[in-house]
Amino acid sequence: MKILALDIGHKRIGTAIGDSKIGIAFPQEILVTSDSKNNIFSEIFKMVEKNAITKILVGYPKNFSNEGDEQCERCRDFADNFEDYLQSLGKKIPVDFISEGISTQIATKKLRGIGFSEKDQRGQKDSIAAAVFLQEYLDQKIISDE
Repeated sequence: MKILALDIGHKRIGTAIGDSKIGIAFPQEILVTSDSKNNIFSEIFKMVEKNAITKILVGYPKNFSNEGDEQCERCRDFADNFEDYLQSLGKKIPVDFISEGISTQIATKKLRGIGFSEKDQRGQKDSIAAAVFLQEYLDQKIISDE
């Protein structure tokens, strides 16, 4: 199964792709959210088609008390609207949520560890965060399939 992970942010959407057969997630491109929703959806759909994606995971940013907030609502709305967009194109691809936990902090720490400044991280942190929570999903899937 090929999976696309989306880390929905205020300004950017980080993307990552993983394959459950090999169990590895790879960061992909960053999409800018200032574009229209239809343009963003079109860009994501191109990734879905190009990579034969069969499942989409949207990072769900619950806080430490396990409560949702405004960002959670934004992610839910985005996922619902994107699922509607897919259905309008005749595509039935499941769009599920996954806790993104501290994926952004992990991505920041990894980038800082290889010498990236805060400014340099902006272009990559979101996709690495998506790869982090997708990798956790793939690792869990491997364990549960054993």
